[in-house]
Amino acid sequence: MRGSLKVVKTGDAEDPLTKGQTPLLTIDVWEHAYYLDYQNRRPDHVNAVIDKLLNWDFAAENLEKAQSVAMAQRAVPALGLLPVGDRNIIVPFDRGSR
Repeated sequence: MRGSLKVVKTGDAEDPLTKGQTPLLTIDVWEHAYYLDYQNRRPDHVNAVIDKLLNWDFAAENLEKAQSVAMAQRAVPALGLLPVGDRNIIVPFDRGSR
């Protein structure tokens, strides 16, 4: 569903970006990320990341950007404009060619 927040679990180093999703925060739970410090205690690693490492300001900025892009994409066709790339640049287009 477009415009909603959800927790996404990916496998085999899959990237949410390839599915058109905008990650706000990510936590690496592959063993290489935590095994030396936490051995088999993955939940302890996740709790430590959440409690001590996550940059909530960065997540808020990502959410704000994603919301701006989503709003622009909804408004763009009505204005006769097309977004260009991922930079939120808007250019006019000929409605007859679409």
